[in-house]
Amino acid sequence: MGDKINITGTITGSNLIIGSTVTGSHLSTNQQTSDADQAELLALIQELEKLLNAAPPEKQEEAEAVAESTKELVEVANAEQPSKTKFKLKTEQLKAAAQTLAESMPAVVTIATNMIAIIAKIKGF
Repeated sequence: MGDKINITGTITGSNLIIGSTVTGSHLSTNQQTSDADQAELLALIQELEKLLNAAPPEKQEEAEAVAESTKELVEVANAEQPSKTKFKLKTEQLKAAAQTLAESMPAVVTIATNMIAIIAKIKGF
């Protein structure tokens, strides 16, 4: 994969890794976000990264689509004035991208769905 994805915001001083390398990646949060939510999101993203890196060669394009869709979802969530409509559209895009790996890597669908729920909770959507 090898694409560098930059996501800005705050997740308790951690980097998120999707695909191969993501540096300085953070998700901004509201004041009601618990450390547990942030930790769970970070763990899910790290697990997703591992799974996408382990995608079989014939599924690399689909894995890249999941990584890119995740990046776009976080970018929409981190907008100065996040749009619920855009967030919903990006969640559908991520779900569709993850679904392309459902047969060979079903955990990707579960992780993507859980990430969407946590980001929605963190951002108050």
